[in-house]
Amino acid sequence: GQLQHRGNAADANHSPALAIVPYGTTNMSARTINRSRNRKDAVTTLRRTLQLDHAAKLTTHRHPLLKIVTADTVQYGYAFGVGAIANFVQDWRVRRGQTTAINQLRSLLSLLRGLRNADDHTSVTLNAQTMDVYALVLTTLRELIYGTRPFWGSARQGDAGVRATWIQSGTPGLFSHAPDLLRGDPRMADIEGFDSRGYQQHELSCAGPLILDGEVYDYRNTPMTISSVDYVPWIALYRNAPRHQTCQHCFWALTYSPAS
Repeated sequence: GQLQHRGNAADANHSPALAIVPYGTTNMSARTINRSRNRKDAVTTLRRTLQLDHAAKLTTHRHPLLKIVTADTVQYGYAFGVGAIANFVQDWRVRRGQTTAINQLRSLLSLLRGLRNADDHTSVTLNAQTMDVYALVLTTLRELIYGTRPFWGSARQGDAGVRATWIQSGTPGLFSHAPDLLRGDPRMADIEGFDSRGYQQHELSCAGPLILDGEVYDYRNTPMTISSVDYVPWIALYRNAPRHQTCQHCFWALTYSPAS
C-alpha cells in the first residue's frame, strides 16, 4: 500500500525495512534478496534480527523493483511474463500438489511441454515494435527460475535497468537451444528469433494475460509503462548473516506466493 504513494526514490529513506521469507517452489525474489531460498535459514535470521536492540541502525540493501503503470493502476514486482510464461504459471497452478518435490517435478514438466511448442503466440507491442512472441519476460532480477540467467548483450550488464528477453513465435529449434537460452549464452544474440536487451523504461501492451511475481493480471490491450524503482530497503535473510541491529523504522516480514 505504501508504494502506491511514493513519488520518488528519496521517499525510500522513510520506508519501513522489509524482509522476504521464502515460502514457495521457486522463490526467485527471495533468492535475489536473501542470497538463499532456504526457509529455515531465513526464519532463523529473522527471529534473531527481531530480538536485537531497536535503538541501533539497521543495515539494509536495495534491489530495484519493476513499476508497472497503466491509466488507472500501479503495480510493483520483480518478474513480469507474457505468453508461454503466463501459460506455464497457469498450467503449474492447475497441476501442483501438496509436496515440494512433486511441485518441482510438475513445474519442470510444464516448462518442457512449453518448450516443445514454439508456435504459441501472443501479440505484443514493445517500445513501438509490434510482434508475435512465444514468450517475453521483463525483470530487474539477476536470476530467474532455478537460478537461470536468460540474458545476454545489454541485458546482461549490471546497470541494465529492466532486463527484457523475448522469443518470437514460430522460432525453430527452441528445445535444442533451451540450455544456452536458460544460461544466457552470448551466442544467442546471433540466433534469429531470440532477443535480449536492457532498457531503462519500456512501453508495452499485449493481447493476453500477464504474470507478475506469480500472480495473474489481465491488462490485455492496455498500454503500460514499465520502469525500475528503488523504493524499498531490504534485509537479507540467510545463514550466518551479520548480527545487524534493528532501527526505529518499522520492520515487516513478507512471504511471497508459491510461484514468486
